[in-house]
Amino acid sequence: MQEYFFEGIKRLDWGFGNPNITAGLLAILMMAVWGLSPIHRWFFWISLASFTTLGVFLVQTISRGGVLAALAGGAVLLLFARRPWRKSHLISIASCLLGLVIYSLVLGSAPRFAKGIVEEDASVGNRWIIYRITPSMMVDAPGGWGIKQADEAFHNFYQPEGRLERYGSLVSSHLTWL
Repeated sequence: MQEYFFEGIKRLDWGFGNPNITAGLLAILMMAVWGLSPIHRWFFWISLASFTTLGVFLVQTISRGGVLAALAGGAVLLLFARRPWRKSHLISIASCLLGLVIYSLVLGSAPRFAKGIVEEDASVGNRWIIYRITPSMMVDAPGGWGIKQADEAFHNFYQPEGRLERYGSLVSSHLTWL
């Protein structure tokens, strides 16, 4: 089993073979724990503690996609959450989120989260190329490229000259399956 590191920090992987898969699961679980909150007023605190614990694990995966998924899921939850919100709940949630940001800075994972937003990142740049080219690949091979062959087809026929990044898939299982 391969271990993943970012600048000497071991990325959390619960045995899924890739920290990004672990991060996806964590982002889903972080949203799911809020389902307890409406059951009883004290369950809010259980939800918040669970959310924060899962957030610590998410930060340890050092997965940008996982953090983005958690942010998107959180935005949807906020949109549909019952109102009015208690001031104590808002302050507690904001404190936990601030704690997660501080933990990310202390752990040293924050630079990876910022990379690709603040500065150019080869991984992010190559993803945009893959997203742009995938429709052409689907048109060129309507029956598919074969099991685990889409990434090879991309590298051999579609990846621009001078780009040498290699991946085990088309970075997204959805794109690989398409």
